[in-house]
Amino acid sequence: RLALVAVALFSCELVVADDARFSVETLSAINLSVSLRVTGRFTEAKSLLREQIPKARRALSEKHESVTRLRWNYATCLCDDAASRDDLVESATIHEEIYSTTRRIYGPTHPLAAAIQRELARVRLILAPFDTSK
Repeated sequence: RLALVAVALFSCELVVADDARFSVETLSAINLSVSLRVTGRFTEAKSLLREQIPKARRALSEKHESVTRLRWNYATCLCDDAASRDDLVESATIHEEIYSTTRRIYGPTHPLAAAIQRELARVRLILAPFDTSK
């Protein structure tokens, strides 16, 4: 029976739509990049995300939640301990873009939108000492 289940699962994999394959690849990239970020391996996480975000955008569209999560993780990685002012500005910009998109698609009270909004506020606090215009 186990062998039949394995064959059935393998057979199903062969007919999975391309967007589902990219979803699995994207979810794997999300999981790996979060693990890298949490363990302080920001450079590796950013490198992986810079490679995966364009692929996910092409395969899934900019509005797909997985693309939003990849971009969110990338923006968070930009705020590592060695972040420059330019990194922080880029992070804030990305957070603003994904917050706007998420709020428009899911509404302002959706947990994802709320989490991104909190992270945007955190990035702005980190960026504040770099802002010399005030």
